[in-house]
Amino acid sequence: MHHLLVAADRYELKRLGLMCEAKLSSWIDVLSVAAILGLADRHQRVHLKGACLRFIAWPEMLGAVLQNEGFKDLIASRHLIMKEILDKIASAKA
Repeated sequence: MHHLLVAADRYELKRLGLMCEAKLSSWIDVLSVAAILGLADRHQRVHLKGACLRFIAWPEMLGAVLQNEGFKDLIASRHLIMKEILDKIASAKA
């Protein structure tokens, strides 16, 4: 699905891109959230990125996500995502 989303962006197939976003959103879990969030960030997929941030902001998910090696790699390569995660957590608590 990742490759299909990239192809949809490359060839400007908006409907296919939205379908990929919807499917990827349904696949978000502790092990996949880092890869999906990185993909959403790289391809400016606001809705998919929002779904990932909401998932990470759940108190019962945050600890497990932070322990994931894929997440650690994502934070190391895309520093600004951590700020967005913290903003999402702060807004969820407000």
